[in-house]
Amino acid sequence: MSPISDDDYNADLAAEFGFPLVVIAANVLGTINATLQTLITAGTFRGKLRVAGVVLNSPNRATDDPSTESNADELTRRCGVPLLATVKYGGEFDRAVDWWELARNVRDSKSHT
Repeated sequence: MSPISDDDYNADLAAEFGFPLVVIAANVLGTINATLQTLITAGTFRGKLRVAGVVLNSPNRATDDPSTESNADELTRRCGVPLLATVKYGGEFDRAVDWWELARNVRDSKSHT
């Protein structure tokens, strides 16, 4: 919901592009709340923004934050959209994601609803 002009938000820009959103969530304390708020906003914003899923990103090399061990499981349980991948500090994904296929599948599923 960051404003990009007096009348528009980043969510407006996302809607204009027409692709499903990939929500990037920082693997830190508080990410469950922030991610759920983002998903709720996407689901209610001006006709609803489609969300393909969530990527959990580790922005720090090492941490003593115990939530980093459980955030992925909690997000998987609570989000209602898939956890597409987790990313370790430095950019290593835990699994391959075919981003173009994901966009096609989400776009196609909307046309059938």
